Amino acid sequence: GRLGITMQMAPGIQLETLDRQTKIIEDAVIELVPEMDTMSVFVGDEADDGEDWNESRVILQLIPRDERDATAEDIRKRFAEKAPRVAGGKVNSRVYGSLPLPRSFNRDGDNIAVLVRGHDRQTAEQLAKAVEETMKTIPGLVNVETQIDDKRPELVTRIDRSKASNLGITVDAISQSLETTFRGTQATVYRESGDEFNVLVRLREGDRAGKTDLDQVGVSVPSGKLVPLGNLVAYELDDAPVSIERVDRQRAIVVTGAAEGRDLGSAVGDLQMALADLPVPDGFQLEVSGDYEEQQESFQMLQLGFLLAVILMYMVMAAQFESLTSPLLILTTLPLGAVGVILVLVFWDTTLNVESGIGLIVLAGVVVNNAIVLVDYAWQLRRTSPELSTHEIVTRASLRRFRPIIMTTLTTVLGMLPVAWGWGEGGELQAPMARVVVGGLLSGTLITLWAIPLILHSAIPEKPTRKPTEQKVPGSTSKPAAVAVGT
Repeated sequence: GRLGITMQMAPGIQLETLDRQTKIIEDAVIELVPEMDTMSVFVGDEADDGEDWNESRVILQLIPRDERDATAEDIRKRFAEKAPRVAGGKVNSRVYGSLPLPRSFNRDGDNIAVLVRGHDRQTAEQLAKAVEETMKTIPGLVNVETQIDDKRPELVTRIDRSKASNLGITVDAISQSLETTFRGTQATVYRESGDEFNVLVRLREGDRAGKTDLDQVGVSVPSGKLVPLGNLVAYELDDAPVSIERVDRQRAIVVTGAAEGRDLGSAVGDLQMALADLPVPDGFQLEVSGDYEEQQESFQMLQLGFLLAVILMYMVMAAQFESLTSPLLILTTLPLGAVGVILVLVFWDTTLNVESGIGLIVLAGVVVNNAIVLVDYAWQLRRTSPELSTHEIVTRASLRRFRPIIMTTLTTVLGMLPVAWGWGEGGELQAPMARVVVGGLLSGTLITLWAIPLILHSAIPEKPTRKPTEQKVPGSTSKPAAVAVGT
């Protein structure tokens, strides 16, 4: 239920101008987002941290989901389509997730990042622009932008060393005058009640606002006179990057985007095919990162977790049944449950994502319960009633365990339905897990009641074909003992 709006202005913009342009975004939010509950606005950044000093950020907290008809993504689309154009500003809007995940390169709300890695920054910027244009052609990718930090404008002073030498002025004296003008020079320490305060001397803000003010700064010569600084230095306009991104000690530029209206895997698949057609200079490489990289790692861990869950279930059942074949009979319910998983994913238009993978592991431990109840009771009947035929044992076990199996399935399915429907704020995040459990359990139960009895017919041996014979125990005067022969 959170939206983020970012406006980026030109480097070197004055704070007053940035604030005035930000108010345009504020007015547009009030008009276009009636579902807004609270709004927080951040203009500029701290003076000591200049990475976002030309940006404004607006964070919107929407009213609860059950009190509005539109989703957060629908509201974002509405604002992006109808928001006014801000002169000199670039506005982007994003949907924030309810659980902020640590990400190395992408911004909040962006789940795809392409790393452009190479040694030459100018060539990397050109390649990044080509990647950005390619990403904009991929259906379902929005908010595509190159994450190149704006270069901070600088005023470079070049000292005329010949003039300074003729006047007997050192470079250190000129540098000290510049430092005192802007940053300040510690003149003394003021002490009061055991506390110490540094006393800095520097020009007032109004006396150091422009280059003309800097020209009037006086530099003392050995004779005691003051020489205007403008006679000793020349000025050049330049810029420098705020920061340089590196990956594995190699420079990198990041191009980010967000998948909207389609799953992440298919969007990245189309992107990788498009990037393969781009000419990449020698010494450069393109790498898809962001949530996709984390997703692939999560899928690998989920596959390992599912395999480990199946192995542990087999070991536990083998120890309990004291058999190596009965657990295999029970584990046949896993592929039976997969039928319902596929159907429910298609019915609810749900992708196989990390939450769905977690649901598969949960389902593996739940769907076998019905088969355990049925198989265990069938073997109990064979031990306690050896005179029954296999058909009678399977029929009796299926009838007597039908109601417990249905009760167990219904309680789990009905308990999962509210989560499966995605009710409540952020409910869509956990919905895939519940949908997998519901679909797999329903199909696993229904097919289990039909398939397991058929398999039991061939797994359970028939009743003994030979009657017990009498055998006399040597040295005994009692009646002959009845010894059961056969199985």
